[in-house]
Amino acid sequence: MEIILSKEIYLDVDDPTKPIQKKANVTYKGRVERNYTYMEYCDEEEICAGHPESSTTSAAFNNGIHEVQINTYVYNGKKDLKKKEYENKISNNYDKDFKAKILWTNSPIKFDVIRYMFHLDAAGNPKTWEAVPGRYQREFVQQCSADIDWNVTSSMKTGVRTSPGSGTPRKTRPGVL
Repeated sequence: MEIILSKEIYLDVDDPTKPIQKKANVTYKGRVERNYTYMEYCDEEEICAGHPESSTTSAAFNNGIHEVQINTYVYNGKKDLKKKEYENKISNNYDKDFKAKILWTNSPIKFDVIRYMFHLDAAGNPKTWEAVPGRYQREFVQQCSADIDWNVTSSMKTGVRTSPGSGTPRKTRPGVL
């Protein structure tokens, strides 16, 4: 789908559920002319299969004015939206807990809004959709989370106890650590 954005002109209305109403007059007058063809048959006394005849007819039609009511609903979004509050915390972050949960807010990502409006037919049904640029830029922010599981497969205490030479003092040469 190709999106074609037009010049950015915005109209603000107090109540977007109420249409802006205008009336327009459509005038009409004129003539119509049509060619036509028909089959002409002979009367009962003559024997014939009929033959085509062509002619033209014309007539004027009544002049008039047709009044049209135009309803336009306008909504260009809100300038300021209520920002959702997210948590920034760590749960179960103790030495005896083997599962921690971290919550944080991501860095906001700004993006342009494309609004889709649709045209209504006379019965109020959506007819065609059109992409139009949104008036206000928005930020995408979300709650991020991570679950951290950890366990001790072998402790330092066990590792020291089972290593060669454990429990014996280290021999060092003077000046060497």
